[in-house]
Amino acid sequence: MKLKLTALAVLAAFGMSAQAADVTVAGSYIQLGVGNNGTLINTTTGAGLRFDPTGTAPFFAGAADYTYPGTPFSFFSVGVGSAWDVNGGLVGGASSNPLGMSTVDLSGGAGFPFVLSSMGTFGGLTIMQTLSFQPGWSKVHADVSLFNTTSSAIRGVTYAVGLDPDQGVAGGAGFSTTNTVLTRSGVAAAVQAVSTNGYSIVLQGVSGTINNVWAGSAYAGGAASGGVWEQDPTLLATALSPLDGIPFADANIYLGYDVGTIAAGGTASLSYDYVL
Repeated sequence: MKLKLTALAVLAAFGMSAQAADVTVAGSYIQLGVGNNGTLINTTTGAGLRFDPTGTAPFFAGAADYTYPGTPFSFFSVGVGSAWDVNGGLVGGASSNPLGMSTVDLSGGAGFPFVLSSMGTFGGLTIMQTLSFQPGWSKVHADVSLFNTTSSAIRGVTYAVGLDPDQGVAGGAGFSTTNTVLTRSGVAAAVQAVSTNGYSIVLQGVSGTINNVWAGSAYAGGAASGGVWEQDPTLLATALSPLDGIPFADANIYLGYDVGTIAAGGTASLSYDYVL
């Protein structure tokens, strides 16, 4: 399959063999745990997305962690028509991997923190994701490719990504954050969550071969999200996606991508940043 060839080409370019597992990579400001399922949670070591604003990298267990405290919650989901599935989140748990992703740390070959998750499949699509950042950055960049490996066009493709930002917990500021949709739709859609002790995260779209992107925040107990942090890309990628309007809550933040149609043998690409 095209994706497998692409992923293997990346591995070959860095001169490394594939050893799939949960991984953790770090720079000066960020320590990032990535599960074998491609979400921002390493359940093996208990590392999520940790941030040190001083840039001196004391990433101890009590450091500000955006995804691991409480119920660890980081997800991405893929839909085709009305069908969909999700890695991570609440449906199957933080380490759930129904899409069949496989994660490797390629930082040694790249010369900077670089994690490849690939070989996932759903509805005739194969999925590849890279997460990377320069050592001095205070953001993580994500690139996602969806490959149509069939001989027919695949219509109604959607994708969503999100997390429950709990960065205030380690500092005694609790689980709730002030959640603000900065840009509701468009390729640069963005949503921000800020804890009461001042730690911020912005989930922001960057680019994509897509129809549209929607940003929002879904409250765990809100009617719009059905009583859970919403993960359904067929909902999150529409104008009807949850926007609970609860400015301070223990809520998730998300981007929902209306990818549309991917031609036979074609690829859709999208990218976004986690800005701390």
